Parts: sequence; structure tokens; C-alpha cells
Amino acid sequence: MSSDFKCRLTSLTIKLVLMFTIFRFILISFILLGVCSFSSNTNSICCLIQANDTIAKTNAKSADVLKKGKALFEKNCIMCHGALGHGDGPAGLFLNPRPFDISSDKVQSQTDSTLFFKITIGKAPMPPFKTLSFESRQLLVIYVRSLAKNKTK
Repeated sequence: MSSDFKCRLTSLTIKLVLMFTIFRFILISFILLGVCSFSSNTNSICCLIQANDTIAKTNAKSADVLKKGKALFEKNCIMCHGALGHGDGPAGLFLNPRPFDISSDKVQSQTDSTLFFKITIGKAPMPPFKTLSFESRQLLVIYVRSLAKNKTK
């Protein structure tokens, strides 16, 4: 190979590497901006760590907390997930995919933050519940945890 060709090849390689690096930077920037701008009311998804800490510190055995969580569940979730969370609600029977059995070990083994996130963003056919207040979504997580006790074997 001639030295002129090698020089052009090296120059082209440097340009391609530089373009790829810039492209990666722009792509990562868009991803980060998209994640950080996702918000519910004034509560950002970045509050998941706070949600986990707050949920863990809440007295889940409190009858008042469970009563509030149950009221939210009955208003927003029971039609698809059913009274005991088995995914057998009247509306859920017509959905594809069917609603999860939220009393199952698979769901109950997930972290509070994960459940909070899933309630917030939803997953088809479940709609997002980001319009619910931060506290309401926390109460739903606590109530969903209580459904594990009601699971019939």
C-alpha cells in the first residue's frame, strides 16, 4: 500500500470513530433527557428511590393505610385484577394479555420501587396511573403487598 492511501485510510478511520462517538453522545443525551423529563404531576420517576424508602418506612399494618390502599384498588384496579388480585376481574377476562395475578410470588417478589414504577407507567393493556398522587401510588403498593396473604393455594 502506498503511504498516501494509508494516510487517507487513517484519516477516514479517525473521522468515523469521531462521528460514532458524537452519535453515541447525542443518543445517550436524548435517552437521559427522555427519562428525566418523564414526570407525574411534580413527581419525577427519579423519585423511585424515595418511594422505596418511604414505602418501607410506612407502617403497612396500619388499618388506615390498608383501608386507603384498598379504596384506591377498588376504584382503579379491581375491574381487571379482581378482588383478590388474581387477574380475574370482569374487565380483565376480555383483555389480551390477561392481567397479572398480583398476589403471585412472581409479582410479590418484586421490589416496592418496581411495583411503584409499573403502577406509574403501566404496561399494555394496563394504563399508566401517573395521574394518581405519589402517596396514592405508594398506598397501592402497600395494598398489593397485603394481597399475598389472601392468595388461596
